[in-house]
Amino acid sequence: MEFEALCAIQDDLGEGSYLFRNRTTNVRFSLRELGDGPVRRNEKIPSCSFFCEMAESEISLA
Repeated sequence: MEFEALCAIQDDLGEGSYLFRNRTTNVRFSLRELGDGPVRRNEKIPSCSFFCEMAESEISLA
């Protein structure tokens, strides 16, 4: 339901509201053009620094 509501808003606003971009062609596209299938993420997970390790240890102690 929320997805359809977002699509409807994007339809009303037009092409200027397209959030996603084809990385090959650099052309932005609508939420409706996402297509079916599994979610793909090309982002690498950042390595955790010393501060992340400190926070995790504090959480496990609580």
